[in-house]
Amino acid sequence: MKVFLLLMTLLLSTSAFAQEFTKKEQKTLKKFNIDPVAQNYDNEVKYDELHSFLNYDKQYRSKKKWGFIFAGAGTLLTTTGILLFTQRDGSVDTYPLEDLAGGASIILGGACLGATFPIFNSSKKFKNKKEDLLEKTKA
Repeated sequence: MKVFLLLMTLLLSTSAFAQEFTKKEQKTLKKFNIDPVAQNYDNEVKYDELHSFLNYDKQYRSKKKWGFIFAGAGTLLTTTGILLFTQRDGSVDTYPLEDLAGGASIILGGACLGATFPIFNSSKKFKNKKEDLLEKTKA
């Protein structure tokens, strides 16, 4: 019986604090002119929409960041590969090290640049979902 009462107390205490936003979440909501303190938390749907909005915003920013990282790395690798290919020292070797490194850099740079397209498309989808929820939440 004591274990049952302890578990019930634990469940009641966690559910009482489950509908609060962290300081970071409150700061993010305030950037979009949503006051999390003034929101009516009796409406569970509204609370879930705000959490979905925060999740979409986090995924949007994360994918956008990784898209720019891959774009920068791809540009750097492709440029390095082109520079290594164009610097010839006049040797007649069959496979000079510069050519191999240049080819590998160009291939890796192209792969990184190619990977940015799906990352940015995914970021755009999360941005659209976030904006739709923002309009729905403010209404």
